Amino acid sequence: MLRRPTMRREAQSTSALEGTFEPLETVLAQDYEVGEDKSGLSESMREVLNYLDAAECGIGQIQSGHPISLHSRARIAEASCEGHEVRQSTGLLPKHRGIL
Repeated sequence: MLRRPTMRREAQSTSALEGTFEPLETVLAQDYEVGEDKSGLSESMREVLNYLDAAECGIGQIQSGHPISLHSRARIAEASCEGHEVRQSTGLLPKHRGIL
């Protein structure tokens, strides 16, 4: 009962930290079930809903007994990037060291 609004609040606030703004009232009112088509929605709403998809993916994997692993991390990252052109290595550990 409390999970849905709590997850949506978290998705909205986390997306805002990353520079995507969607009013909380709009996110809470959005009629969306995880995995549904998001093509008719604004880019900012799709970003917020991608977070929900990624969170549900992770929760589902843990509930079904899958261990937390690099494979799990990659699947969650794929869910969070749905609808974006991203590298095929999204969610995987880098093969080369970077210099900061």
